[in-house]
Amino acid sequence: MSIERIKAEELRTMSDKEGLILQGCGGDIQEWLDGINDLLTEDEILINGARFESCLVFDNDGCTCILFPFEGVDIDLGRLAMW
Repeated sequence: MSIERIKAEELRTMSDKEGLILQGCGGDIQEWLDGINDLLTEDEILINGARFESCLVFDNDGCTCILFPFEGVDIDLGRLAMW
């Protein structure tokens, strides 16, 4: 699993990408990555054994934010929308 720190401005270059952004993620980023994987698997949003293997971390207005890219991940977007 990889955790990459980026600048918020870099998000503008990702207009062709999709993902889930969580704002205000204090503490250990690895715990967030593991926790989101576990929670979304339990709720059958991550399917076919898929897990987020990487995430991008950036700061915005003093908050730590995490982007979980959908690329290469089997995800039930309908369930995610309801979640």
